Amino acid sequence: MNRIDAELKKKQIEELKALEKIVESKGDPNVSKLLSKKQRYLKKNNPSKFEVWFWNQSYFKTGLIVSIVFIILSYVSNENSLLSLILNSIEPLSVVLAVMIFIKETPERKKQYNYQALSTIDSASGIRNSKARVIALQDLVDEGINLDELDLNNANLEGIEMNGVEIKNGIFIGANLSDAVMHLANLQKGDFSEVYAPSIQIRFGNLSFSNFKNSNFSNADFSNSNLMFANFEDANLSGAKFRNAKLRGAKFKGAYLNGADFKDAKIDLNSLKKGKLENAILPNGEEYKESKV
Repeated sequence: MNRIDAELKKKQIEELKALEKIVESKGDPNVSKLLSKKQRYLKKNNPSKFEVWFWNQSYFKTGLIVSIVFIILSYVSNENSLLSLILNSIEPLSVVLAVMIFIKETPERKKQYNYQALSTIDSASGIRNSKARVIALQDLVDEGINLDELDLNNANLEGIEMNGVEIKNGIFIGANLSDAVMHLANLQKGDFSEVYAPSIQIRFGNLSFSNFKNSNFSNADFSNSNLMFANFEDANLSGAKFRNAKLRGAKFKGAYLNGADFKDAKIDLNSLKKGKLENAILPNGEEYKESKV
């Protein structure tokens, strides 16, 4: 990992700490736990200056440094000590060098595995059902891999768990995301048109500028998410939760909003005029009545 990657990880940790304060203030313990888990992951994968230096060294330099350390220890150790007996044998040096090479190759092995996982996802493109794709996706999400512009067109991802996933400009057209759990997901500018996703959960997510036209997100939970300038035209959002969500600039022309909950949402009420609001809860907590909009 280079210096730029390390600085990016540090910035992500700072952003997560700020978001954690917001989550705690909203009293959402489940998402708070996810945030803490993601912070721990980033800290674990945020290397020290020594680690950054180590990973950037060639195999030759690493082997040379290890050999020099062995020679120095052999020289300064007591002649009759156990350490001296061990160090004076060539086998320990060979073992240590082999272990060092194995450690040095760890990032490369991870890259190869991630490449294989991405290849699995790509090879399943256009295929409705693929268990291998689901497993590969979840593994990449757990590794914190950025999946921007991923094509999941028509994919069956029912019940998938991808908390904290990063898929900006993703293509989900016609996909099945019913019962999926994607809290803290960054899905900006995603194309969710004609997606079937009843009961999906995306709290504290970022779906700004995304397209949900002709989709089914009934009973979805978008609480505390950023949905600014999202397009919900002709979408089924009956029973969906938008509590404390950011919805300024969002379009709801022809959308089914029956029983939807917009309590404390940041939204221009005029943008709801063209939607069907029967029994919907308005930002002020009152049930919709035609005279109030």
